[in-house]
Amino acid sequence: MVHSFRTNSKYDKDIESTLLALNGKEKTAFIKEAIRFYVKYGETIKRMDDNISKMLNMLEQGCISVPAASEEQSDNEAEKILEDSIMSLL
Repeated sequence: MVHSFRTNSKYDKDIESTLLALNGKEKTAFIKEAIRFYVKYGETIKRMDDNISKMLNMLEQGCISVPAASEEQSDNEAEKILEDSIMSLL
């Protein structure tokens, strides 16, 4: 099955510059991979964006506060906290 699309030179400059840098087979692979990524992760990314927006809103309203990290907290601890936070969003 063959699919095609047109770009608008006024609004799709980012798409055009990306695709112009690729040859035919590379374009095909790139587009297919981009669609697969969107299908697989689109809802997850949307949900994460919604959760981040809610958290920012709560921070702005003063409903929650972010504790200051102590100087003694290691990078590993900070990475673990970040990983746990991301996993809770998912």
